[in-house]
This record gives sequence, C-alpha cells and structure tokens, in this order.
Amino acid sequence: MAATDQNSNAVLQGLARHLNCLGEENKMARRRALESIKKDTIKRNPAIEAADCKPILNEILKPLLKEFSDSVEKCRELALEILSGFLTVVNDPEDYLPYVIPVLVQRLGQQDITEPSEELRLQLVTFLQTILECSGKKLTIYLDDVLRMLQRTLVDPFADVKKVSCNCVTIVAKAIPEYFYQQSESIIKPLLLAITHQHSKVRSLVIYTIGKLLTVHFKYRLKYK
Repeated sequence: MAATDQNSNAVLQGLARHLNCLGEENKMARRRALESIKKDTIKRNPAIEAADCKPILNEILKPLLKEFSDSVEKCRELALEILSGFLTVVNDPEDYLPYVIPVLVQRLGQQDITEPSEELRLQLVTFLQTILECSGKKLTIYLDDVLRMLQRTLVDPFADVKKVSCNCVTIVAKAIPEYFYQQSESIIKPLLLAITHQHSKVRSLVIYTIGKLLTVHFKYRLKYK
C-alpha cells in the first residue's frame, strides 16, 4: 500500500501544473495541458499499475469532466479519451457513476443536440456503453438518466450513434430486466423512429433490439401481473 501511495503521488505531483492550466482562458494552454495529462497517464511508458490508477483518477476526475463541455472540440475529445482510458483499467469503475452519469446526461440527454461533433457523440455513447457493461445491477438508480439519454441518441442523425445506442438498450435490458420492463415502453417510440433509417444495418439492429426489449417486457409483465 505504501508503494502504491508513493507511485500515485509521484504521478500526481507531475500532473499538478497541467491540472492548473485547465482553468486557463487560452484554449491552446488547455489543449496542451490535456495532451500532457494524457501522455503522463494513459499513455505513460511504462504503464501505470492498476493499483495506482484509482488515487490518480480521484484527483483528476472532476477537472476532466468539466472539460467535456469545453468550447474547443479537441479539448473535449482529449478529456473523454483520458477518462475512458482510466475507467477501462481502474478497479470498481462503477464507483464513478455519480459523477459521470450527470455529465453524460448534459451532453447526450438534452432535447436539442448539445455536442455538435458527430464523432464525439459517437465516442460519448460508446463511453456510455462501456460504463453500462461494467455496472451491472448498480445501474438501477440511474435507469431514468440512462433512458433519457437513449431516447435522444436512438434518433441521432448519425447512424453509428443509433447502432451503439441499440447495443446500450440491450445491455440495460439484460442487466436489470426486473426494473427495465417497467419503463421499456418509453424507449419504443425512438426505436420505431429509428427503424425507418435508410441503412439496412441500422434497421436490422433496431428490429433485433425491439425483439429483445419486448421479450423482457412481456416476461416480467406476466410475472408481476
């Protein structure tokens, strides 16, 4: 444990100046700071040990999440890449849901599209998929927020966002079916809108998703009737 603390503290000391620069008005200063954070963390050579990742992430999480709404697209992209990299290796990534989910709702769950970049919206919804895959039953208290996001992303103009969103629906239905069935009807309308998409792969995936959703819905409806 002492060695872990020493290693993570050494990394954090090196990151301190870069984290301070994230508050700069100069957009290039923020971008350079994020590039340095990326280089010193998820791209560090040799790689940071898994045991050292959590104390580092605890310190940089909130500054990174703030950058999700940066006016500069590259800054938003870098912040997302860094956080995604950490959550794929850190122990208990679901512990960060209380911080991550509200920010994702801000970026993906609004009536109007908040993130103008199609590629970044795809990265965001892919990030959401990763979170859903590792969260299991802990998704329950965030179900309303997750459905709010999926209601918007399923009708996103970008076909790839629709496809990943379908995967997310299936993951949630499988992870917490006993809760999902109660609200599954809220996701039917956006799925039906997506089923008319011009790409056959999108239509096929939507039909498959609807089938999975209805299976869960009727199974638990009969069970609790």
